[in-house]
Amino acid sequence: MSDQISKIPANRPWKAGYSRAIRSGNTIEVSGTVSSDADGKPLFRGDMKAQVAHCLKIIGDALNQLGSSYADVTRTRMFLTDVSLWREASEAHHDVFDKILPASSIIGVSELLHPDFLVEVEATAQVGDASDGPSPEVQGLDLDHVGFTVSSLSGAIGFWESFLDAVPGVHRIYDADYISDVTGFSGAKLDIAIFILPGDKPLELIEYLSEERGDLADRATPGTAHIAFRTNTMDAHLEKAISAGAVPVSGGPVFITSGPNAGGRMCYLDLPGNLTLELFEPPGDR
Repeated sequence: MSDQISKIPANRPWKAGYSRAIRSGNTIEVSGTVSSDADGKPLFRGDMKAQVAHCLKIIGDALNQLGSSYADVTRTRMFLTDVSLWREASEAHHDVFDKILPASSIIGVSELLHPDFLVEVEATAQVGDASDGPSPEVQGLDLDHVGFTVSSLSGAIGFWESFLDAVPGVHRIYDADYISDVTGFSGAKLDIAIFILPGDKPLELIEYLSEERGDLADRATPGTAHIAFRTNTMDAHLEKAISAGAVPVSGGPVFITSGPNAGGRMCYLDLPGNLTLELFEPPGDR
């Protein structure tokens, strides 16, 4: 077991001399987390479920940066200023930890740092033996989704709806300018549907819509797949991928300019063997 200590800065305006999370050996402790923006202003006023969900997202990002994930969480604590809202808090907790089932506590408190903070969340994680885990260069990567290009999205949706007894969590056209930059196809227009597979990982189905299909080349050929990793250290992982032989399609990361991940960055890379890798950096505190 390694006794090395790694720390993630809190990245909040209040001066309290603390870290967002600390990893010592195989143990990670995540500090009490509230739902706030980078300036410390409360988010989702009056919405307990949304605040818990945002706290857990911040916690998840911190775990990723320390080479861990939600799957390693062994205990959570939720401090509620109004315990009558425990069901809303529990629902948000269930959405993340339904298959993981850490030990958990809900604790009533009289107040938090700001009256609009309804909840503060803490977490503890136990990571596998550091000698068996990823090297420091690849820590912080988490599988985000697997994507396939299809010839007919409507046909593909019909199959997966029947097979999974579920409807897509997302189905819309993506045609913002950054899509062309990421894929390397001028004027790219993508019809995308996303299903959640067992294990809570997304399956992304993509139909390229273009009058000039000959311009779309291999990446848009039906049956082509790509694998996407989420990272909070895009530049480091991009450099490592390039050193291993990957070639960025757009020359480097592209800022996402619309949708729920606006402010984040993504990058397609062509790999040896005619494969495609996607690196995705969520907006986080930016």
